Formats: sequence, C-alpha cells, structure tokens
Amino acid sequence: MPTGLVTPYDFEIGFDPSSANAITLTQLLQAINQIVPLSYIGGVVAGNSATAAGIPDPVTYPRLTKYIFLDFITDPPTPKYWKVGATTGWTAVTVAALSLTNAQISATADIEITKLLKGSARQVLATDLAGATTAWLGLAQLLNTGDVGLNIIEVASAPGQAAPAVNYLTQNPNQPLTSWRAPLFSDFPAATQLTLAQLGAGGASINDRVRFNGSSWVVNTPFNGLSSDASKVIAVQNGGNPSITANLTTQFVHGLGALPRFVRVVGVCVGTGAGDGGYSVNDEVEITTFMTHTNLRPVFHVRSNSTYVEVGVKGDDGGIYVMGKATYAVIDIAAAMWKYKVYASM
Repeated sequence: MPTGLVTPYDFEIGFDPSSANAITLTQLLQAINQIVPLSYIGGVVAGNSATAAGIPDPVTYPRLTKYIFLDFITDPPTPKYWKVGATTGWTAVTVAALSLTNAQISATADIEITKLLKGSARQVLATDLAGATTAWLGLAQLLNTGDVGLNIIEVASAPGQAAPAVNYLTQNPNQPLTSWRAPLFSDFPAATQLTLAQLGAGGASINDRVRFNGSSWVVNTPFNGLSSDASKVIAVQNGGNPSITANLTTQFVHGLGALPRFVRVVGVCVGTGAGDGGYSVNDEVEITTFMTHTNLRPVFHVRSNSTYVEVGVKGDDGGIYVMGKATYAVIDIAAAMWKYKVYASM
C-alpha cells in the first residue's frame, strides 16, 4: 500500500488539476477518463472469448493485467487472470481438467463411492485385465479358468454327505446352485456304462475279464476246460498198450473272440495204475515233455487262432512216453489215465 496518503483511495486521477487556477472542460474530462486503479488495486472486466474482440488486451492496455476477466463463454462465466511467463494469456481461475495430482489430495481424505463413476449391476472395482489401471469388472472377468482351487472351496459343510472326502462338486441343471454329493453309478452316461451285474460278483465267474470286443465292453470267461470227449483221449489198443493214432487233430473252442495271448496245453492225470507214470490224479504235465517211442521226438503240436486252440498228434508208430514223476525214466502212458487240459487267455 502506498505511503503518505491520508486516505488510501482506490483510483488515481488521470490529470492532476491542483496546480492550475482554473481547468478547462477538456482537462476535467481527461482527469475523469484516465482514472485507473492504484498499483495495488484491481478490477473486473467482462467479455466473451468466443471472438477476439471479446478478449481484453493487456498488451495494449497494461492496466488490465490487474483485472479479473469474467469470460461469458461458459455459463456460469469463468473467472480468469492475466498470466505472464513462458505463455502469456488469460488463465482460468477454476481447476483445469487433469490438473489435480496425488500431492494435491489429502492423504486422509475419504473419497465416497458416490463420487466415482458407477459400473453396471454386480460389477466390482478392480485392476483391469492388463493390470494397468482400475475398471469396473463383472464376476466372469475377475477369474481365469483354474484360479479357484478345490482347497479354496469350503468342504466342511458339504450337505447331506457323511464323508466329504469322497464327494465331488456338481451342478444340477434343475437347481440354481452347485452342491457337494457322493458319486453315483447312475451319473455316468447309459450308452457307455457297465452294469452292476457285469461288475458285481453275481454277474461274473472266477477269473472273468472285462474286455472290449470292438463295439462294446463285455465280460469274458477264459477257456479252462478239462476234455471229456472220447476223441480227445489217446486210444488204447493191443491189450492196453498205448498206440498213437496218426494225424489226429483236436480243436478246443476258447470263446475269447480274438487270438489268445497266452495258451498252455497239458496232460492231466485222471487215474492211477499202470500207465500213470507215477503221477497223482490232477497232476499236470506239459505236453512238450511227452515223446514218441520210435525216436523220442515231441508228440504234439499246438496252434491257435481267434476261435480255437488246436492240438495235433504227430503221425508215428509205437506209443507215447512220459518221464516218470519219481524215477525220471521214460514210461509208457495209458490213454485212459490222461486227458488234455487247455488254458487260453488274453
């Protein structure tokens, strides 16, 4: 504030007539028209910056630098001040867009949710999918497949199940929510399921196998039969001495529906007496150990296909030897004491 003034008036006169005895009308008008605010006093000038004519010009009229420019380009008008520096021009007194920074916001300020742009129904405010900013996201956008492990899902309150450890989470299309339940055999598609009769003991026999026959799963009982057909027994001739019938071939239908992976043919002792080789009833001897009398060569050959196991007897004369159970000497077998037994399986 200037010193030396008795009363601090707001304006300076444009012409000081105090030294003149009389002033002219021109001098009076000059004193009035050139009145300006004191150096520490400003004012208000109005205009509309939509046109150049509506913008005050402090460059031409320096006194206007002390004025507030009330710009009617907006409603309500925007107050502006004359900014001199790197850029010369009128600057809005109001807060400009994007002008607030974190440093200008109080660290203890509570920003209410009503001050934020609302999202859609049931959305939550979270970082966006790129992690670069925040955004309103729906529940389906918050999680990726596999984000929620089973260890995150509450299992202690699994409804209606005594043993939650064996339950699984399922969704019933007739209900709005998923639930824990024990697995049921009926859960599996009927077109591909095995029936309980096929899996339970009531629908199977000992050593049964479940196999795929090319179109469906079936139960199959591997062949394990003791021959009782007379044509499968070595003929007895000449007063009880065993004799080989040349080129005798016997076929055992195995029922596997495919070529067996395992085939075993044995001779089974079915009686005791002369020609039993010292074996007991139900003892089994591999047919590869039986030999011809004439030259001690193998007697049998075995061939398999998808339908049967074929056992053939070599054409020869004489009889058939088997190594004795206790003496390890060759002994003539009696046909009535021995029968085939065939094993075949997948």
